Amino acid sequence: MKSVHEFALFYRQLSKAVAGSKAATVPCIINDADTVHRMVHVLRLSSGQQCVLFDQVQHGVFTVLTANKKAVTGTINAITDNDLLVPSITYCLPLLKRDALDQSLYALTEMGINTIQLVDTQKISRGWTQKEFERCQRVIIAAAEQSKHFSYPNLLPPISFDQMLTNYMSLSTTKIFCDRDGVPLLQCIERVHAQKPAHIIIMAGPESDLTPCEKQELKDQGVTFCALTPTILRAYQAITLSAGIFRSIAR
Repeated sequence: MKSVHEFALFYRQLSKAVAGSKAATVPCIINDADTVHRMVHVLRLSSGQQCVLFDQVQHGVFTVLTANKKAVTGTINAITDNDLLVPSITYCLPLLKRDALDQSLYALTEMGINTIQLVDTQKISRGWTQKEFERCQRVIIAAAEQSKHFSYPNLLPPISFDQMLTNYMSLSTTKIFCDRDGVPLLQCIERVHAQKPAHIIIMAGPESDLTPCEKQELKDQGVTFCALTPTILRAYQAITLSAGIFRSIAR
């Protein structure tokens, strides 16, 4: 279905709209102003045309019956639960500068990361607001629409580095930190492929890197330091590369 229906739109009320229905085709009236605007004025959908609607739980094919500036009516069929990729991958993402953060969130969504935990590290000094958190969620939604990865990541608000150590790095699972001075990538790949872990935790440092103390704390928790390349990468490049590699080889 994903390869046939080109357009995909996030529709927060999808699960509610189809809840309890056992019919193959479910009538649906969309009157959410933003969704209606995108359908009518951006995608220019008209009677008989289709798109995929999704939320974080399900997706289905929406066929337009009528469309105007106030509402779009139609039917939803081929309702399917979103695929949950395994193993579960959590990415501990430093609070990068806005552009780099947006690029990283977009890439992590495309790569099929399950959870993104934002982390405030020692060298990062920036404010954080609910408004920015909501903007980051919109970036993730846009990436899910573009990549057709409907089971998009769960974004968690920032926590301190110490809290991250407690919540994630103390777990008995595969934990990887991307660092140029780490063990060769191939060695990491072979280890993960052999272990077939149910959960992988990955982290890359911010542009200014972690402090020596922070790195030592990761090592004390049994985190594997992995060299993605022999060169120094930008933060979002390391994030994108590591997410793609370990999502691909750990299936």
